[in-house]
Amino acid sequence: MKGLPSLAVLGALCAIPAHAGPYLSVEANSGWIGSDYVGNTTETALGYELTTDALTFYGQAGPAFVSPKDSETTMEFAGKVGASVAATDNVTFYTELAGITGDDDNAYAGKLGMKWAF
Repeated sequence: MKGLPSLAVLGALCAIPAHAGPYLSVEANSGWIGSDYVGNTTETALGYELTTDALTFYGQAGPAFVSPKDSETTMEFAGKVGASVAATDNVTFYTELAGITGDDDNAYAGKLGMKWAF
């Protein structure tokens, strides 16, 4: 009988309409300081996304090609995980954690935000 509540929760989760699947992502990011171009990083990744009525979760990873101005392009490894939740029909909250390897140190970035559609 102890497992019955767990089975009920599992059954309820399985009943939530969901879409899940793999994807390919290619993203180019360029940077400037003032009017000086500093370089570009192009990330190529395989990812997986799970979406239910109000929640979306994803994770992706793959090679990233880092091209600083006046330097040779290097290949690093980059990845990110994120989630979003629709609080209302017009308001969505989202978060993302990303990272990339480097010659000396790895770099990490976090994002937390809200989108209001009107």
